[in-house]
Amino acid sequence: MLGKPRKTRKFRDWLYERLSTLFPSFHKEITHLARLIDTIHLLDLDPALDIIAPRYSATGRPSRDPLAMLRAMVCASSLGIQSITKLVSLFRSSPVLAACAGFDPDDIPGVGTFYDFIYRLWGEDKTHFARRKRQSRSYNNKDIDSFSDGPISKADERFTETLARAVMDNSFFLDPESSIIVQIFDRCAVAPSEEMGLVQSPGGEGVLLSGDGTLVESGASPSGTKACDCKSKGIHRCDCPRRFSDPDARFGRDAHKDEFVFGYNIYTLVAITSSGPLPVAFACQGANTNDSVMSLLAMNSYNRCRKLRAR
Repeated sequence: MLGKPRKTRKFRDWLYERLSTLFPSFHKEITHLARLIDTIHLLDLDPALDIIAPRYSATGRPSRDPLAMLRAMVCASSLGIQSITKLVSLFRSSPVLAACAGFDPDDIPGVGTFYDFIYRLWGEDKTHFARRKRQSRSYNNKDIDSFSDGPISKADERFTETLARAVMDNSFFLDPESSIIVQIFDRCAVAPSEEMGLVQSPGGEGVLLSGDGTLVESGASPSGTKACDCKSKGIHRCDCPRRFSDPDARFGRDAHKDEFVFGYNIYTLVAITSSGPLPVAFACQGANTNDSVMSLLAMNSYNRCRKLRAR
């Protein structure tokens, strides 16, 4: 069940007291992490509770503070940490970093707790995800027609046309169960920016949007695990279907580096403002998804989040 969260106002008071206590012994580390501390202090994650709460059961043992877990993810992103094991190790070795997330130094969540929280953010049941990991698919992943920054295929061209029409008439709905991270970003970052007038175009008329996709490599093996018995027959290289620990990752071509990347295409939609580009929405698909498709998915996320927020 959902544990009692320490909301933003109480967290800020707690953080100030904790850092004041730690400063005599850790003043160099606090100074080094000053920018992260300012970010964590200013970030109001309270709106995320309404989005995360349905992902917890009504009974059972109280969970870790979901806002503290979210702050931990912000810390990881700000410090460029991609390994959950490394993140937990840093929290356990640094009382200052633990305080930034809202953890007591002697009560840091374990690696499994973080992965459980990530599953909740991903919006997919663990059993269903495990079932998809056991499914086999073609190993010939590079034999595809559509890449993130290459020419669009005929299949994608038809899909893009249909998707564009759906986005324009708002008939393509954003599935709330698969967009938890997108909604949290919208409620906690985009909405406050709009309220402060930061999302307006330099001319002050409406919102000017632009976007681009970035290929992000998956940490999973691009070779997968063989599900056939070819090796026992003396065949060591085959194109038989394989199982992949990251079932959503795909091969995409990075034109700048002229190489294939096994992972995802993350398309970020930004508002062009007088103070610079400001991210307002994003979409994530396999690395083989063309940017023309990704731009429409990101635009749809932006439109649907604004409508969900207005309810």
